[in-house]
Amino acid sequence: MTFFLLAGGLGERAKPLSLEKPKPLFPLDGIPLIKWMLTQLKERGCRQGFINLHHLPEQIPPETKGILPITFLHEEMLSGSRILSQTAPAAGEGLLVLNGDIFLEIPLADLQRELTEYHCDAVLLVRPAEPGYAVLRCANGWFSAVDRAPTPSITPDWMYTGVGLFTQSVLHRIGEPNFFTTLERYRFRVRCLPYRGIWLEIGTPRKYFDTCWTFSRYRGGNQDNILSDRVRIDPDVSISGSVVWENTHIGSGCRLDRCIVTATMDLRGVQASDRILSHQGDSPIG
Repeated sequence: MTFFLLAGGLGERAKPLSLEKPKPLFPLDGIPLIKWMLTQLKERGCRQGFINLHHLPEQIPPETKGILPITFLHEEMLSGSRILSQTAPAAGEGLLVLNGDIFLEIPLADLQRELTEYHCDAVLLVRPAEPGYAVLRCANGWFSAVDRAPTPSITPDWMYTGVGLFTQSVLHRIGEPNFFTTLERYRFRVRCLPYRGIWLEIGTPRKYFDTCWTFSRYRGGNQDNILSDRVRIDPDVSISGSVVWENTHIGSGCRLDRCIVTATMDLRGVQASDRILSHQGDSPIG
């Protein structure tokens, strides 16, 4: 199985954090999200993949070394789903596509089984819809349309998890920034596979902050703070409920509560609550 991890987005909703790192590099339990996902892909039998680069492109390749062979596709201008068509010759029986700002337990075997049993063109991993997300209309397990202004329905509403398995027939046809347009235009046979496991998304800074704690609990953590590598905290510091990125020093006199502190910061005498402390300045988590 070949995969494509979409990692080129600007992360507009995640500013100012995304001015420091691309969203796939935001740490969860001190480790970049992209490493968690690539390790999963390797464990599930994937042997090669693609990652597109655009925003802060130099930061991503070093974090992927030693996990899986990756082909990086640099985009001067983001092309959205159209970038997937470049991978069609390498896709073989299917290309696993993943958004780079999510965490979930990838049910790869279930996706492959669905593709084989129904002889379909694609399989979308879906979950119960949440407010603020486009709704996928699925009838008897088959995708029919995207409803971006949904009204209440008597049938279950689903949303896309950011994971899909696509055959070459779909990849060759993708010509729009959003692949759902291609699926609807050519009436491809697309299955919707329900997923009810853990699903975390890095969207806004507040969502990222909450995701950090959800992920830590998921892994059995019970710490007062979530620290990345090489974080130094002086003895007279008071810090609780905070997320601190790597190579950071929380110095004398700091009083931090429920904060996000980005990488390579050197703080002294700072008192803050529910704030982002970064090289971009001091801002509310939101």
